[in-house]
Amino acid sequence: MCLDINSCTECKSNSIHVLMKYQTKNNGERKLYICNECRKVFSETKNSFMENIKTSISKIATVLEARN
Repeated sequence: MCLDINSCTECKSNSIHVLMKYQTKNNGERKLYICNECRKVFSETKNSFMENIKTSISKIATVLEARN
């Protein structure tokens, strides 16, 4: 499951870029973004229903796809 980030979660600016990439134990590569305007750092799950959920994104995607 790929989450597309196109604006800052704080100031809503479209001027963002990938600050760094890192590997998780169970869910592959993740990205941290930084806003060029307000300089806030955030992940792709910030302000989403998946924020603070410890279950892997791939497991959530599997469950959601099975419901269809």
